Amino acid sequence: MLNESPRVRADLRRARRAVEAGRPAASLPAFTRALGLDPDCAYGWFFRAGVRALRGDAAGAAADLAALGRLPASTLVRYREFDAPSVRRYPGYLAAVEALLAKPRPPAWAYVLRAFALRESQRFAEAIAAVEQGAAAAPRDAGLRAILARVRFVNRFPKEGLADLRAAVRLDPSCGWIRAWLGEALRHRGEPDAALAQLEKAIALDPGYFRSFAWRGGIRGARGEHALAIEDFDRALSVDWSYCWAYRSGGREADPNLSWVFHERMRARRALGRTQAALEDLNRAHALNNRYVWIHNPGGEEAAFASADEELTRFLRGRPRHAWALAWRGWTRLEAGRTAAALADLDKAVASGVDRSWPLVWRGRALLALGRHAEALRDLSRAARTDPRYAPAWAWRGGLHRVLGDGARARADLSRAVSLDPVCAWAWAWRGEAELQRGALEDAVADLGRALTLDPANHDARLWRAESLRRLGRFEPAAADAEAASRQSPGSWRAWAALSLIRGESGDARGQRRCLDRALALAPEDARRLVEAA
Repeated sequence: MLNESPRVRADLRRARRAVEAGRPAASLPAFTRALGLDPDCAYGWFFRAGVRALRGDAAGAAADLAALGRLPASTLVRYREFDAPSVRRYPGYLAAVEALLAKPRPPAWAYVLRAFALRESQRFAEAIAAVEQGAAAAPRDAGLRAILARVRFVNRFPKEGLADLRAAVRLDPSCGWIRAWLGEALRHRGEPDAALAQLEKAIALDPGYFRSFAWRGGIRGARGEHALAIEDFDRALSVDWSYCWAYRSGGREADPNLSWVFHERMRARRALGRTQAALEDLNRAHALNNRYVWIHNPGGEEAAFASADEELTRFLRGRPRHAWALAWRGWTRLEAGRTAAALADLDKAVASGVDRSWPLVWRGRALLALGRHAEALRDLSRAARTDPRYAPAWAWRGGLHRVLGDGARARADLSRAVSLDPVCAWAWAWRGEAELQRGALEDAVADLGRALTLDPANHDARLWRAESLRRLGRFEPAAADAEAASRQSPGSWRAWAALSLIRGESGDARGQRRCLDRALALAPEDARRLVEAA
């Protein structure tokens, strides 16, 4: 069981805030107090090792990581997960960790420290390799093997991750949180019965681990056992969340799993017809992670939008002024392309005085779609002032500046957006396109590469990267991107026109003509203008 100490949590919070404020040396006394109170505090050993490495104390960092490696796996989630100095706040941090690993016989957990820095730098393949090195250096460490499994799952290696979790369970069959992760992995694999069996064992071994209840609630909800699912989510949410700091949004600190629990409870409440309670949960989820919305409809299916719209319309018949129902119906209608109807709902929601900026952002998007740029800029700017940590406000205002041709302001706003939400693929793509427009081609390639790592299906990002590479004279990768875009969307004249330009500049006259003919057949005027402008 976790048995976390409030005094230790308080010291860890003080230590982390000192590091975030640029005073790493000031964090060390708080870390030392925390570890004196609880020598099993893995979070403290890991984070203090990072601070010591940053300050050039390789011996101290190695000692902390060696102490971490001696802890039982069951203690590793005490005070929740791990953290380390940010490479964005401390650009020299990665080099300091590399120096630690250059010493003879570095501790296995030093590779995990390096992986954290690499992940934050968007170097995902290297991060996986670093954790693999750590696991190889300590093959009997169940916790490290489970960390490797999680890294592989996050980076789309489910088969390998599942094998790692099974190996970790064999190494330590009594560790509840590892069994919980195995259960969640099996749930994602489509094996709910096997997942539920593991989660039941996890809860019996460690009834204080909140994720076990949350993940069991997810399975129960998917099975239609909505009342039981809500009981599990309530149990997960009964945990003292004051320790959380891993994910920041709206000026508050929270764990990303907290947003998922609110979202899943929202779905269960909706299924039981508890729309008002569901709206309250959705707003909590969206405050912590803006990807959680009223309806996830990646295919843009009209029937799905219509069903979600009708659900809120039924609710509004009895409460015609319910601000958040109006706001989310406005969002639904905006996503469905019903811009005028969305604007009417969002006008009412904003007029009601909702206490967050999201309806302003959505109204700004509607106004932008209608070409009412000055009004859209007003709403998006107000939203950024109201909720300065709400990334979509900055991202959409940056997009509006792109439309208005103000590249400097577009880059500034989009940079703010991706700093707040580093996994927002479309914001990376828009910033990459802004860099392309100003001729910063290497920066454009880097940003568009991040966008495509996060969202390989982003057609525009692939074409913008193809154009950036073409201008750099790197015709082979440029052609690869344009070909991928043409396969992804065979009816895209832009993909064929881009490929025509690349073929021509690389000396392939026949390929140029063939691709140009395809582009002209699809959109004669547009393709001709694009080729002539190039």
